[in-house]
Amino acid sequence: PNMKIQRQVEEISQEMEENTRVVIQ
Repeated sequence: PNMKIQRQVEEISQEMEENTRVVIQ
């Protein structure tokens, strides 16, 4: 179960990074 959560967290953080990138542009 922990691995599943970790993967979700990585995906969410990646999406947030992309979102901030778009906001900065």
